[in-house]
Amino acid sequence: MVRYFMSAFFLLCIYSGAKAQALNDWSIFTSFRTVNGINEDLDGNIWLNTSGGIISYNQDLELIQEITNLQGLTNLDVQASVYDSISDQLIVGYSTGALNIIDLNTLDIRFIGDIERNTLFTNKGINKIIVAEDVFVATEFGVVVFDRNDLFVKASYAQFGSFNRGIPVNDLVISRDSIYLATNEGFAKAALGDELVVAANWSIDASSDNFGDLPLTRLFVSDDIIYTSTSQQNYVFDAGWQENTALQNAQVIDYALHPDGIIYLTSQELRVPGIAAVSIAPNSGRSVFLGSDVSKVYIGTDNGGLLQYDIESSDLMIIENSGPFLNFFNDVNIDENGVLYSASTDAFPSVDPFNPIRGYYLFDGSVWRNFNRLTSPELSSANFGGVYVSGDTDSAYYFGSWGSGIARHNKNTDRIDVYNRGNSSLSGIEANRNFIVIAGLEGDRDNNMWATSFDSESPLNVQPAGEDTWIGFPAFEGASTDRYFNLFIDSFNQKWISLINFDNQGLGMLVLDTGDLQDPDDDRFIKLTTDEGSGNLPNEIVKAVIQDQNDEVWIGTERGIARFIFPELLIDGGPNERRAQWLINEDTSAVSRLLLRDVNVSTMAINGANEKWIGSENQGIWVLNEEGSRIERRYTVDNSPLISNNIRSIEVNQETGEVFIATDLGLMSLLDVPKTALPSMDELKVFPNPFRYSQHDRVFIEGLSESTTIHIVGVDGTVVNRFETTGGRVEWDGRDSNGRELGTGVYFIMAVGDGEKGTGKVVIIR
Repeated sequence: MVRYFMSAFFLLCIYSGAKAQALNDWSIFTSFRTVNGINEDLDGNIWLNTSGGIISYNQDLELIQEITNLQGLTNLDVQASVYDSISDQLIVGYSTGALNIIDLNTLDIRFIGDIERNTLFTNKGINKIIVAEDVFVATEFGVVVFDRNDLFVKASYAQFGSFNRGIPVNDLVISRDSIYLATNEGFAKAALGDELVVAANWSIDASSDNFGDLPLTRLFVSDDIIYTSTSQQNYVFDAGWQENTALQNAQVIDYALHPDGIIYLTSQELRVPGIAAVSIAPNSGRSVFLGSDVSKVYIGTDNGGLLQYDIESSDLMIIENSGPFLNFFNDVNIDENGVLYSASTDAFPSVDPFNPIRGYYLFDGSVWRNFNRLTSPELSSANFGGVYVSGDTDSAYYFGSWGSGIARHNKNTDRIDVYNRGNSSLSGIEANRNFIVIAGLEGDRDNNMWATSFDSESPLNVQPAGEDTWIGFPAFEGASTDRYFNLFIDSFNQKWISLINFDNQGLGMLVLDTGDLQDPDDDRFIKLTTDEGSGNLPNEIVKAVIQDQNDEVWIGTERGIARFIFPELLIDGGPNERRAQWLINEDTSAVSRLLLRDVNVSTMAINGANEKWIGSENQGIWVLNEEGSRIERRYTVDNSPLISNNIRSIEVNQETGEVFIATDLGLMSLLDVPKTALPSMDELKVFPNPFRYSQHDRVFIEGLSESTTIHIVGVDGTVVNRFETTGGRVEWDGRDSNGRELGTGVYFIMAVGDGEKGTGKVVIIR
């Protein structure tokens, strides 16, 4: 009998990496659920290569190690790996062609870039790694052989018989004195003693003749009998190729060898010799491994993490992994209680097998809760997926889908209600009114929830506070042919709606004051474009809108940033009030006086010091000062642990200063220095304390009000330094106003601002 353990794994996971985070430290929140391969070291520890890095368990299935880019991995999405027992190293490969060598004793990580640097082929991804006398690597263009001792390239093979040069090698087996390949064009075999660079030394069997003209995806060899699979059929070679009819057309995802015979893993079943097929549903199989304990079979899944099947007891165990369900994030937000909530789908999503389960996440700082069609009956029954945007009111989270409407998640009861064409007034795109694309979601100051519906009869919709019905607004005059997209609501309850056409070309913005929800006659609006008297936008493709602590509204476009100093005057004002100000660089020697003029802005956020975090398409992050005249900090993959320069969303936890950064490769955070100011000051928190020049480079002062003057005072009353700051936390380099180190002793910190005073002290050791 098969029994399931830890079935709640899908819904609720404790983030094992949660720990005290130091200022300026980075964290990563990654999913280890997609398991591409499994290895076992000499101590019996299991090592998984996943789409979120490397994770390992001991023999008792206790988590012992997580390795991500923060520990030195080149990428997160590990495609292939192998354990070398002689060197006690794990060799891992990526879709870029890069290799990492991980010393399992020291966890030192070495980068091997020979394949990635290859300029002869465009696709260089690594599909399989085998350790024999040498290290053999199957790639998207052939096979590369490395010396096992020093890992220098010994040979490279891209031509196999009459197959086209540079074809993908999807699987590779070394058995006895032969090498076997499963390629996109069929099967290839050669003797290791031959000159493999000579194409004629490879014997081949073409897919067009033997395998239904399909690429071979998997390969296995046992006792000189060859097994292989395509996406539709399985084959065996024993004096000739024939269909493996014992598998009844179930596609084999992976093979393993048991003392009693071959283990087959299909997408939904595990087949062990002498045992009835074991269902692994609702998981989908991806890799299988039999370790030194031959009674335990390990199964890697597409999105269910690791399974362990005990052959003796017939128990199927789900080994609980931590973190978010997938590594896809979009429109990250934080509510008034500090809970992070996020969507997971890109704009205009392409065909992707993950789209149906791209749901949403809730994260309270220690526990991730994942909601999608696999974890939530409400979302499953409504076929709700492709979550694109998120928003919240005091009572509920809202999630807009690319095609299936809006989900409302009650903050207190976790009740989920899905609104679509069948049960609400929401309307979809013209081609299919049931296909509802919610491109914008935002709650207003009265706890009404607003939504923009792309290409809809009612492009703007509102659910009044405390109600279940939605009220639709037709397109407004002057923007009647434009399609509504992103939505932002400012502190004056004005709706800022980006406008596009069906070709996704920008048409500027609509700024709208809806007034009384029940009275359409009091609605007022203005359309903003690049015209100097009607917006002066840097570009009409508007991607991000924020409002800062001075009530200024900042607009991020495909080509730069602008701001409106008095947004409340836009609708009723004249050309002067409607003319946005572009960012002027305070550095007069700069090539351009316009700061970030050509940056393709993707997202923006405000921190506790009113600094602006600017995320971009493929250029990383800039942090600007309050006025937007100076770059304070810059983060890219080259100068920080950032995993990608393609930034999807940025959100700041104002209470802690933690900055969450969603990229196309996953979610990270940085504990920034600025945080929300306190309404009043008293005793200041000062750390590290004592401060030693030999160990530290910054003193942090916390507990400040909004605008503060800091005085550093010696015991004799002498003011040794003085500076201005905004926000609730600031850093000081521990030096006097002339940049000199201070003498050993006690120094008092006095903060004065807005009629408030705060005091603290620090011991400095020189």
